[in-house]
Amino acid sequence: MISDIIRNEKTVVLRCDQEEDVIENTTLMLLFAVVSTERIKQATGMLTPSRNDLVIKV
Repeated sequence: MISDIIRNEKTVVLRCDQEEDVIENTTLMLLFAVVSTERIKQATGMLTPSRNDLVIKV
């Protein structure tokens, strides 16, 4: 399950509850990255990707 979506100008992070969810949500993430053109302010503080995160450069 997706627990959080964080996006700035060049990166989208889909934070998943479990590592296995990353694989299941890859297609959704790619679709989100392509169709979402809205700019969202960068999340406060530094986000350190973990094994539960799917990160894509856009």
